[in-house]
Amino acid sequence: MSNKIKLIFLGNPEFATKSLASLAADGRFDILGVVTAQDKPVGRGKIITSPPVKKFAQQNNLEVWQPEKLKELTEKFQQLAPDFLVVVAYGKLVPKSILDIPKYGCVNVHGSILPRYRGSAVIQAPILNGDTETGVTIMLMDETLDTGPILKIEKMELKGTENAEDVHDTLAELGAKTLPQTLVDLAEGKITAQAQEGPSSYVKEISKEDGHINWSKPAVEIE
Repeated sequence: MSNKIKLIFLGNPEFATKSLASLAADGRFDILGVVTAQDKPVGRGKIITSPPVKKFAQQNNLEVWQPEKLKELTEKFQQLAPDFLVVVAYGKLVPKSILDIPKYGCVNVHGSILPRYRGSAVIQAPILNGDTETGVTIMLMDETLDTGPILKIEKMELKGTENAEDVHDTLAELGAKTLPQTLVDLAEGKITAQAQEGPSSYVKEISKEDGHINWSKPAVEIE
């Protein structure tokens, strides 16, 4: 492609930072701006802390927006006319008024294999359920949570000894590696999104209570 692909990035945690860094380092993309959560007080000292995505964006001279509601940026997005919105661990549903703006759609990097695990704790769910594999799914977003058609799936093996941190870091790198070429291929018409097929479930966010150990369970499950 002769012209750079214009995109707006939405994300918050370190998982998303990996994908943003990958796009920022790739000369095929023009990042018009970065949307992330508002700064929040953290820890006992209630120190006002920025999301990791904001810190990376500022270090790399990318414009940052932190709206209370995403709809506040509708007019700005329309004026910028991006080719893509890229959403990685943003944590909020994107309204249809925003989904309809980018030329090629809103693309999401999801931290598991769809459609099996949708929702919050999708990185932990395959570990807790003893699955032999997990992965990242790159998908086109629609109005409901994690239900859009699939562009690309990249898998990793689970041997049963991993913890959530191990899997998180591997998936973050896998998503960052896969995302740029997927965007280029979609813009050039080289891939077609496929509808999700198969059993699905919604995974709730993990709470402190979920950490309580039932000592009557098998040792592997407890670990």
